[in-house]
Amino acid sequence: MSHDDFFERAERDMFPKMEDSAMNISIWSGKIDAKLAVEVGAAVLFDKPIVIAVLRGVAVPANLRRVASRIVEVDEMDAKGVAALRTAISDVLENDARAKNNPERERQQSQPSSDTGKSVSKKETN
Repeated sequence: MSHDDFFERAERDMFPKMEDSAMNISIWSGKIDAKLAVEVGAAVLFDKPIVIAVLRGVAVPANLRRVASRIVEVDEMDAKGVAALRTAISDVLENDARAKNNPERERQQSQPSSDTGKSVSKKETN
């Protein structure tokens, strides 16, 4: 796949799915790849919570730590690792106002706009 094809596909397929998602969940292996970089960057720009799964002992870059809502260190992605990841996801869904379907997020989005005083929901602005 060419670079142009990759970016066209990201804009056509990845970005709309990410915009509609509650959060971004990524696995950090310690290696940078284009797909991961675009996904994490888009999650930042869409203001999505980011959950990172990483094998214990793999260094996580400081800036990735800064943007992550949760970092789940696991010994391996066995039942115990999956359970830890599920717990982190549930916690973000319940407690991060940016997560889709979070009552606090819905409340914030229906607050009066500072420009007009009129209530504006995200659905009305798209």
